[in-house]
Amino acid sequence: MATAQAARSRGWLRRGTAGLAGLIAILAGLPAPAAAAPPYYPLTGVVEDSTAAPLAGAVVTLMAVPALGLPQPVPPGSPLLGPDTPNNPVVTGVDGRFGWSASAGNYQIAVSRPGCVPIPGADSASNPFPLPQTYQHDLVFGRDCSGGALDPALSLATTPSPVVVFQPTTFTATVSRPDGSSATGSVRFADVDDPLGEAIPGCERVPLVSGSGSCHVTYQHATQDEAGFVSVLYSGDSTVHATSTRTSVFVQQADPVVTWPTPAPIRYPTPLGPAQLDAVANVPGTFTYTVHATGKPAPGAVLSAGTGQQLDARFTPADPADYRSATAHVAITVLPGPGCAAAYVVSSQWPGGFVSTVTVTAGDQALTGWRVTLTLPGGVRIVKSWDTQVSGTSGVVQAVNLYYNGRIAAGKRTTFGFQGSGDGSGVTASCTPN
Repeated sequence: MATAQAARSRGWLRRGTAGLAGLIAILAGLPAPAAAAPPYYPLTGVVEDSTAAPLAGAVVTLMAVPALGLPQPVPPGSPLLGPDTPNNPVVTGVDGRFGWSASAGNYQIAVSRPGCVPIPGADSASNPFPLPQTYQHDLVFGRDCSGGALDPALSLATTPSPVVVFQPTTFTATVSRPDGSSATGSVRFADVDDPLGEAIPGCERVPLVSGSGSCHVTYQHATQDEAGFVSVLYSGDSTVHATSTRTSVFVQQADPVVTWPTPAPIRYPTPLGPAQLDAVANVPGTFTYTVHATGKPAPGAVLSAGTGQQLDARFTPADPADYRSATAHVAITVLPGPGCAAAYVVSSQWPGGFVSTVTVTAGDQALTGWRVTLTLPGGVRIVKSWDTQVSGTSGVVQAVNLYYNGRIAAGKRTTFGFQGSGDGSGVTASCTPN
């Protein structure tokens, strides 16, 4: 509705009057008013040369496309043409523009000029096209008027490939004559499917050097759905025609640069904190840290004494549309501390039962005996144990050394184990010298 109203305000849509007015005229003995004129729709465009400059002197003909038979030029003054644009064909002026108002129907447009040939892929109109299903505004027709007689070979390369957001990208067009020699002239790059569309800034007219011309682009956003295009239009020279080609461009997300220095050794039972969990990225975002062996959160975790214990970091960018997530890893050494440490793990498991191993590590001084306090959650019971003596089977249980495994040199370790009922999860262990 808005389009029709706008058309009326421009004079494109003209209607007569009939109906009640005609009946009144007949009853009064007056001539009936003229039948209503059909509505007319705008049909405008421009003809450009191989450098995308307006082309004057082009003959543009509106052709009617019948249901059967071949397209025929619309006669001048035809009812198919609006009274304000009765001429057909029309000749472009210095601005290269043409236009009519036309009634509903199927049409196509023919463009000619002596010494000029169509530029492949440069015409934006799809022939034939219907009116008024689609209004045809600002159609573009490209014609090569260089007078060349041969068809060149045009290729378009992308470096690097794939294209990555925020990283410089170079598009290089290479043109060669049929005999393999380098063509002269210039190329024009457009960041759209249409080679005569809006040019990439700085790449409106790139002279060929040894048959090649390049355009440099840095994309500021990654592709979110469908790939885009870069088109190139070759101007032609005295021996070869103008031509065009295109390439699809899918701009990939960038990889953040994550730096995580290897943390200095810590002494048991120092909890992990900002001094160890200090990864940084070159873009805004957040880090999540975990202990690799357990998959549990690293902040505040107390690791047993040992070397090469891996910590993991996952970085989530604040701009997930343009950056991927990233991961990083470091290894930390935990030195023995005073006293001793106990580490509990489930060695094997089956429905209703499990076997666990407890590792006792001496601190910075040798042990002559040790006591491990096991806290068993509800549903977990000790069935039998080995290499230790336990004080009970459930709840809080004390496990002490036997005569042969109580002495442990500084920084060294021993183990004991037990079989239990339940799933073995949730058990905690702590050690004190005995």
